[in-house]
Amino acid sequence: RADAWKRGSNVGDFFEDFDKLAQRMLVHKVPIYAFFVNLGAADGIWSDPLTQYARKGIRGLAVEVQAEECARYRQNFPHVNLLCQRITMDTTAQLAQQVPIGGYDVLKVDLDSYDCAVVWDLLTRFDHRPSSIILEVNTAFPPPFEFAMQHHAAWDALDPATAPHHIAHGCSLSYAVRMLSRELPEPRYVLLQMAKKDALFLREDVAAR
Repeated sequence: RADAWKRGSNVGDFFEDFDKLAQRMLVHKVPIYAFFVNLGAADGIWSDPLTQYARKGIRGLAVEVQAEECARYRQNFPHVNLLCQRITMDTTAQLAQQVPIGGYDVLKVDLDSYDCAVVWDLLTRFDHRPSSIILEVNTAFPPPFEFAMQHHAAWDALDPATAPHHIAHGCSLSYAVRMLSRELPEPRYVLLQMAKKDALFLREDVAAR
């Protein structure tokens, strides 16, 4: 049953949208900061687990590199701080500066590049610790296999609108679990659920509630 996330739950109950999880967090007396970070936001509607949460007028930071998608996101969510730019290891400092001090509810990452490297940079170099992380993982490498695309300048030069589809992108579920649950300095994260390509992690103190 989905009444207690520590015992496991129905995937659909939480992954219809992050808004459902936020409601459960309130029930368990987890602080809600009413702020999200959406990296790889597209238009904010299609296959985005933050859609309903953002539609409530929740503040946030969204980043999208494709100009047309960014324009659609701005139209769909005019209240959100939107950056129409590429995310690289050189721009994570700029992203970190856009996030209020004191925490935020969810970090969602769907970049199809070196996603785990970006997450690691935000969590370690800038000490970000959102209550939850939604990370699109590369399902071509199922557990127990580990895969992660590392940072390289070649990724920063690709045009996402014209680049061919390739199997090597992002990171695998097993890699993400090891990174967030074992290697990350405390507080770490635990895997709550996996739905389609999205892995949902809760910070340890949040999961303990």
